[in-house]
Amino acid sequence: MQDGCIVCPFHAWTYDGDGQCIDIPYSDHIPERGKLHAYPVMEWAGLVIVYFHPDNSAPEWAPDFPDFDPKQWTLYNSRRWTARVHVQEIGENGLDMPHFHTVHSADIPDMVRAEGVGQKYFISVKPRPSSEQAKYLDGIDRTLWGLGISINYFEGAVPARVVITRTPIDEQVSEITVVFIRRNQGEAKTTALFGKALMERISSEIEQDIPIWENKLYAVHPALTKGDGPITAWRNWCQQFYIEES
Repeated sequence: MQDGCIVCPFHAWTYDGDGQCIDIPYSDHIPERGKLHAYPVMEWAGLVIVYFHPDNSAPEWAPDFPDFDPKQWTLYNSRRWTARVHVQEIGENGLDMPHFHTVHSADIPDMVRAEGVGQKYFISVKPRPSSEQAKYLDGIDRTLWGLGISINYFEGAVPARVVITRTPIDEQVSEITVVFIRRNQGEAKTTALFGKALMERISSEIEQDIPIWENKLYAVHPALTKGDGPITAWRNWCQQFYIEES
């Protein structure tokens, strides 16, 4: 990088943010083909988010991300994993209610909302009154923008936000990035303490999920029963983000 531009390390051609070659140090002629494809980029929650389409088409929609006021919120930390799992299955995991008990040894929450609206999917759960979580957690509201980005709103005694991105490396492998955001609790030390607890809890759950993801088979028509969650509705919503192979 140099002055906001990309400089090729081979011949030192310089490209601006739109992908246009603007300088060739040994020539005053810039070829018409001297242009790179520039991907739409957004910066949010400490992440650089890139839109990719196989034929380089421009995006037809953009996520309406919420802002994080630094007076109220602290981007505590982030973690990253690479797993053999399709991006769609990572999102589907949040709708699978029974696995919270068997995989995470947690009480199964009540599903309040699971609904796709346009390019967004909303999931809301709340702990059952008899559960241990009900002592400090009112509920979790989750918004997903497409298959790659989501934010979890933890509401209760200590509000928090967790941003999760899923980047497909290929058809079977994904990179998972999680950003942990804590509400400021007065002293920085206290905020850091809560941030550390949040990161350890969420990280532990993801690391419990990964062996399941990497070894389970994808059933196109799964045998579902009452209490499994709205898996079919979720999969129908996901179809809008795929393109037909030519």
